[in-house]
Amino acid sequence: MSFRVFAEKLLLGLACVCLLTWFAQPLAAKKTKEEKRAEQEDKRSKEEEKRREKQTKQYNTLSEFAQDLYASDPDFKDYVDAQYRDLQQRHAMEAFNINTSRYSEVLSVEGDDLTVRRPLYNNPVIQDYVNRVGQRLVPADSAKLYAFKVTKSPVPYAYNLSTGTIYISTGYLALTDNEAQLSYVLSHEVAHVYKDHWKMKVMAEAAQDEYNNRQAKKRALWGSIIGAGVGAAVGGISGKSGSAVAQGAVIGGLAGVTLGVLTAKRLGVDWSYAQENEADDFALKNSLDHDFDVHEVPKLYATLDQAVLADGRVGLGFIADSTRVKDRLKHSQQEIDTNLKVDYEKRLNAGQLVGTSPDYQLMMAELRRDNGVLAFLFDMFSMAQKNLRQAVSLRSDDALARFYYGKVLKLVARTDADREQARIEMANAIKLDEPRHSLPEAELQRALMLMDKTDGASQAEAASALKSYILMYQENKVEEWRVFNSLPPNLEILYDYLRLLGEPRWKPPLPGLQRVITADYGAGGTTASFAETSGSAPAAPAVVTPVAPPETPVKATKAEYKKKR
Repeated sequence: MSFRVFAEKLLLGLACVCLLTWFAQPLAAKKTKEEKRAEQEDKRSKEEEKRREKQTKQYNTLSEFAQDLYASDPDFKDYVDAQYRDLQQRHAMEAFNINTSRYSEVLSVEGDDLTVRRPLYNNPVIQDYVNRVGQRLVPADSAKLYAFKVTKSPVPYAYNLSTGTIYISTGYLALTDNEAQLSYVLSHEVAHVYKDHWKMKVMAEAAQDEYNNRQAKKRALWGSIIGAGVGAAVGGISGKSGSAVAQGAVIGGLAGVTLGVLTAKRLGVDWSYAQENEADDFALKNSLDHDFDVHEVPKLYATLDQAVLADGRVGLGFIADSTRVKDRLKHSQQEIDTNLKVDYEKRLNAGQLVGTSPDYQLMMAELRRDNGVLAFLFDMFSMAQKNLRQAVSLRSDDALARFYYGKVLKLVARTDADREQARIEMANAIKLDEPRHSLPEAELQRALMLMDKTDGASQAEAASALKSYILMYQENKVEEWRVFNSLPPNLEILYDYLRLLGEPRWKPPLPGLQRVITADYGAGGTTASFAETSGSAPAAPAVVTPVAPPETPVKATKAEYKKKR
């Protein structure tokens, strides 16, 4: 081999080594960054565990102090009872308003017309199912009465009232994948009522200042004793006389009091944080006690975390910042792997664990459809697309689900293929809707898509679709008028049930319009035909503002209680 060839190969080899080194540097740097992020996350997680332990300890300490004070101090007891009665009164009014309010958020749109619904989800079958699941989870030794209700909102949330009512939104229900996850969510809210968290919060917040004052006095006293001892010793060293010792004791005692006051730690408890953690632990154990597979709980937190990342509005109704969700996920897994491990394995080996039920699967098709429609109307497109896709896969013959799925696909479409998929869903919706013609807008959307095509057949079909839309819209306005005046507000859901029972075409007979108008306005009312009066919608019934029950007199204000102290 000549020197020249050898030199060329050597240079080529060195060049390759340099290139590999250059490409490897970013990979090494990336790995280092990932390792640093992992270390930071591990450090943050350990700090969170310490915070959890500290807050739990402080919460238990102050709770015990508050209960002792409640039992021993009549003035404190009167103050707490008055504040708690006021809270329960407010919660009772909140429940009343939810149960009786006819108008809430805008939930459906037809052209420029808006239709409103009750804040409670107007589906009796799902309401009954959720209540049955919830009642099974109530501890046998609880003297309280509970009610479990579903509200209509795409934002996932669950909350409770001190009076025993527990609410879960359609958005939160739609996030669950099985009955085990639902049982955990409901058990968490049961914990707040069962453990009297509302009253404990009132009691402990009122006792917190008293506790801190007593702790400050105690520390000041110990500081005085220790300071006096040190001062006396110093005085004895510096001067042999008894007066020097006494003087040193006085000075040291004063210094000790000052030091004790300055170093006294005020107990500050994050009540929501502490009570949420306690409710989490209760919910895990309670779900397992009822044979639900608690390994589904970390999966629920993972789903929630992904949903929040996809749309930040999902976290508006829940303690759902990404960090907090990850902490709860990790803690639930630790509890399952440690404190609940023996019981879990015992039930698993005995074949007792339940993940879901046929009832749950049946409910989810309707619920995900309705929540998908809600999410669409709130411009929460990621949730809408996911829920409606799930609803269509669970029940392929649901015209409303296919229509709104096609509608959201059309709205967010970026390619011709996306728009074609939307057109197919619209066509399927129209075909499925033929028995009742309850979706006129499906014809309008189909016409708009056909108008984009220039061939004669498509143009003719578009014209036909527009005519169908106009006629169906007119028919539906008459139907809406009837529903508003005489038929149940959840008529569409009842039609769903009839379809499942083999009655896809049944509709109530149209009453004589003159008879309905006479019933509405009296014998002396208008005799105009419906065609003459259909230009304006019937007047909405007057909204009755509930009168609040008389307030219970408060025996002592917080300021008065402090003055007595």
